[in-house]
Amino acid sequence: MWFGAWVLKPTMEAPEFTLAGKVIRAHEVVDALLAYPLGTLRYYDNGGDQDTGEEWAVRERVLLSDIGRMCVIEPSLSGADVVALVEAGRDAPFHAVAPDDRLEFADPEEAGGLYDRANELYQHFYKIDGIKSAKASKLLHLHRPQLYPILDRWLKAFYEEAARIAGRASRTRSPNGEPMFWAAIREDLIVNSGSLLDLRHWLADQLDPSTDRWSLLCGLTDLRLLDVLTWSVARGLPEK
Repeated sequence: MWFGAWVLKPTMEAPEFTLAGKVIRAHEVVDALLAYPLGTLRYYDNGGDQDTGEEWAVRERVLLSDIGRMCVIEPSLSGADVVALVEAGRDAPFHAVAPDDRLEFADPEEAGGLYDRANELYQHFYKIDGIKSAKASKLLHLHRPQLYPILDRWLKAFYEEAARIAGRASRTRSPNGEPMFWAAIREDLIVNSGSLLDLRHWLADQLDPSTDRWSLLCGLTDLRLLDVLTWSVARGLPEK
C-alpha cells in the first residue's frame, strides 16, 4: 500500500483514535505518522548521537545538550532563553516528580498529588520571562517524557474546547473555568489506551531496515505518540 513515497506492509489496519472529541480514522493516523518530521524524531526525541533512555531522563539539571534538542522543535529560542533555562535548572524541583511518573496518574482533583507536584516543576520554568508553555513543556518532556505533554500553539488550538470543558468540569482546580490542557490530554490517554496498544503492534509490523521512522516511533512514550498524531492532524486543520 502506497502513502506518498512510502510503501506500507499489508498487515493489520492502523487503529482509530478519538482526540479532543474528534475521531481520527485509520488512514488519518497513518498520514499523521508519515507527515511528522523525521528530524524531530531523530534529534529531539532520540537525541541524535547522544545516549538516551533512563539515565538521560533522570538528570535533574538543564544542560546545553537539552537546549540543542529543543532547538530542533523550538526555533524561537533566544540566547536569553538559553541562559535563563540553564540557570533555572540549577535549583529546579526535579525531585518533585519521578522519572517514571505518568500523566495518566496525575488526577487534577487530588490535592497535593502528582498533578500538583508536576505543576510545581512546570511553574518553575513557565514563570520565566519569555518562556511560557511551549518552551517549558518542550524542555520538561525531555526529562519526564511520560508526564509532560508538549503544549505549542498547534496542540493548544486543537485541545482548546476540550480543555475548557475539562476546566468547567473540575470541582477544585479551575474555579473560573480556565482551560485545563493537561486534564484533557490525560483523559485522551486513558480513553485511547487500547488504540495505543494496537498502534504499537501496527508499528512493530512496519519495522523496515530502509528507514528508521518506524523504530523511532516505536520508542516514543504513549504521551508523545498522542502528541505526534495530534500535532500532525492539527497542522492540517484550518486555523481559527
